[in-house]
Amino acid sequence: MNRHLSPDEFSRWMLGDHAPESLRHVEECAECRAELAKLDSTLLAFRGSVRAWSGSLEPSGRFVNY
Repeated sequence: MNRHLSPDEFSRWMLGDHAPESLRHVEECAECRAELAKLDSTLLAFRGSVRAWSGSLEPSGRFVNY
């Protein structure tokens, strides 16, 4: 694979679909590895934000008044 991963390939990678040619490319390409690390970091931050936000809700779905 001479080109970088496409947006679709990045999406599939983040979902766990590591096609053999994509895996080979990521092992050899620092730029794509860095992009995948950035995507992973962004998703982890989003997950943390959602968890923090959902922790501020009452079981009824309303915000807890502090």
